[in-house]
Amino acid sequence: MTRRMWRWVAVAAGLFATACGSSSNSAAPAPTQCTPPATATVFWRQDVYPILAAQCVACHGDNQSSRPKLASVDPDVAYSAARSEVNLANPSQSNLVVLPTGNSGHPVEMDPAQAATVTKWIEECAQNNSSGTTVTP
Repeated sequence: MTRRMWRWVAVAAGLFATACGSSSNSAAPAPTQCTPPATATVFWRQDVYPILAAQCVACHGDNQSSRPKLASVDPDVAYSAARSEVNLANPSQSNLVVLPTGNSGHPVEMDPAQAATVTKWIEECAQNNSSGTTVTP
């Protein structure tokens, strides 16, 4: 092939790749990165984990094999499960908040203060932190 033909092949390949990447059927992945505030106001270990441990233990404790372990006795296991239910792009739409506060048929509901605490923690990047320290996931 001549140089000119190779250029056209390269241009066509680039156009094809661009067209395939902009399909309306492909959803952009939710952001997984977040910039935590300089000073957190809500902490995983002191604020959020106790809410989940108290509210979610019946269905999401260590003895439940098929559900996220939101109420594990191990705060790090519970944190991993909680992070899988977080939407950093839209914290108030995180499963961690929506399911136990809406009309989803979820058997346990958080009160508005608890939901606000969990939402604020997500807004602050859902860190595995405790007061006095900051650990970014």
